[in-house]
Amino acid sequence: MSERVDYVPAIKSLRPPEGLAGLLTNKGLLSQEYLIYRSTKIYEPLSDMMLPYVEVTCTNCGCTFIAEKEDAGGCGMNRPPAPFGWLDELGGKAVITGENAFCRECGGFYKTVHVTNVGSGMEEHAYPTQLVRIPMEGKRDRLAVVDWRVTRKVDKQGNSQYQTKLWSASIVEENKLVRVMGYRDVFIQAWYETRSDPCAIYQPVTFRDCSGTAEPILEWDRSIFEGTTAENSRLDLYIEAGGNKLVGYLMLWMKYPAAENLLVQGHGKILAALINEKRENPYYNDHKAPVPDCIDWKEKRPNRMLHMSLEEYRSFGRQLTPAEYKTLFWLKEKALPIPDGIESIRVLSSMGSFQADMIYKEVGERDFWRCVRYLIRQIENMITLRDYWRMARVLLMDVDNQQVRWPKDLKAAHDRVTERYNNSPSETEKIEEKYYKSTHLPRLMQYSWERDGILIRPCKSCAELRKEGKALDHCVARYAHEVMNGDTAIFFIRRADKPDKPWYTLELGEKTLTVVQNRGKRNCDRTPEIYEFERAWLEWLKENFSEKKKAGQKAS
Repeated sequence: MSERVDYVPAIKSLRPPEGLAGLLTNKGLLSQEYLIYRSTKIYEPLSDMMLPYVEVTCTNCGCTFIAEKEDAGGCGMNRPPAPFGWLDELGGKAVITGENAFCRECGGFYKTVHVTNVGSGMEEHAYPTQLVRIPMEGKRDRLAVVDWRVTRKVDKQGNSQYQTKLWSASIVEENKLVRVMGYRDVFIQAWYETRSDPCAIYQPVTFRDCSGTAEPILEWDRSIFEGTTAENSRLDLYIEAGGNKLVGYLMLWMKYPAAENLLVQGHGKILAALINEKRENPYYNDHKAPVPDCIDWKEKRPNRMLHMSLEEYRSFGRQLTPAEYKTLFWLKEKALPIPDGIESIRVLSSMGSFQADMIYKEVGERDFWRCVRYLIRQIENMITLRDYWRMARVLLMDVDNQQVRWPKDLKAAHDRVTERYNNSPSETEKIEEKYYKSTHLPRLMQYSWERDGILIRPCKSCAELRKEGKALDHCVARYAHEVMNGDTAIFFIRRADKPDKPWYTLELGEKTLTVVQNRGKRNCDRTPEIYEFERAWLEWLKENFSEKKKAGQKAS
């Protein structure tokens, strides 16, 4: 077993680069400005009285101005901390805590904050990364990836103070990475080592890749790698390709040195994107290297690592973007032909992996590329075509007939079939509905939610599906069989003050808690308001009903 080197003294002697706070501010990382307001009174000679006004201080220009006081909100949850705001004359409206307004002096558009929100100070953090060389007597010099934390604190008077401290450092040894931490971790060992000095740094026994994303990487020179333990890592090429998970890449390179071959041959962007995807996965194990699954790590030649024949690699291998490479890997997994080389890959990549999976599931290998070309010409997606086919079969149309299967105008054919289908309820509805109400509906009702005047709830019956389809002129009624049998979950989005009026219809992938589709009137896409509601609802679902959450509840 190799001797454990204590790197704490060397890391502790490091000093952050000069002007670091200014550099981060110029890059927009410490640039949040505020309009801090408080109540004041001003003497009015005409009325001979002290009248209530608001004093507003801009943290950007440092100026203070007086504004008219406006009644608003009131104390309580989700409300401003004081029952008043101020009149933003430039914006032409009254504003309260949390809203943006214009500074009358510098003209900037900043967040409004009541002075009681500031408390002991509002903090903003940035985490720049620096490459540092650590000399070692009698050994190869070490390369260290050092993260600093720069904190900007704004006080009640609008003044800014900056503080820089070491956040973490990852040191590259001959066959492993060692970590030095400058903050208190959740583990008992960290608490034990820092309990007497909260600012102390320590060196954990086990390594974890939890230093985060470099933002930004400070200036470096190639000579910093020469003669160090990371000399052959080609970390310089990884950074130049846009990679910012430096520690993750070094872990990968130590496990599979052939990773440098991809960088040397110009595939840095692909490798960086795959590491990002792996590293940002919520189930990423930060004790292990972020190894992309779609690269063959048993090989050393780039074409074989990327699952390409030598002919394919010479033809289009170096032209692939990260998204196009993932599409190529998907095609290789499905053993599908690539008729037009890179053009076929680009067309399929533009459709997205979800569409590709659906097309393959519906038509298989034989009609796969025909279906792709058909949908591109129609400017439509596979959901529309799939729904058209399924409704046509229920209506006893001959879907094997090529003219029926591939209509000249898919949207028009889909709309005609939808109208017929909505007027043709199934005879088995009552049986299916009874099953649905006794098994699936009670579970789905837990997902009901309301926020900011918008609510979402599950479909309760086949009749509701038909009503929804007719009101919004789309084909949700076609899903009746799948909904009643629990194969999919349909939810209705409503305005809280109009709970019975159809607005948007959402299909949820219940296992993954992801949205399959969300459509409004005549299959229109969702508005930014609905998208934000949908995003917040999904976060709430994952926090309360994800598989990981359920597993934790069972264990407890």
